[in-house]
Amino acid sequence: PEGKETKPAFDRMKVRVKGHIVTLQVPGAEDVGARTRVDPLASVGTYVGANDWNGVLSDPDVLVVDCRNGYEVGLGTFEGAVDPGTENFND
Repeated sequence: PEGKETKPAFDRMKVRVKGHIVTLQVPGAEDVGARTRVDPLASVGTYVGANDWNGVLSDPDVLVVDCRNGYEVGLGTFEGAVDPGTENFND
């Protein structure tokens, strides 16, 4: 039947469990075996709700820094956002 494949797409599958998809490498963070424990509540900014986001962006005293890599920024970014030239996640 159309859309039904009887042969498996792959001959075999191997799954490896990783501690990180992206290593944070945060100085001073607690090393816990295969992963680094980072407390996201230890240092946070001001929470901005979805309904307030456009108002925050229109404030002339707000600076948006787009920390994605060049490829991602090239796909699109917020108007007026600063691209610091991040090459990888740890930058």
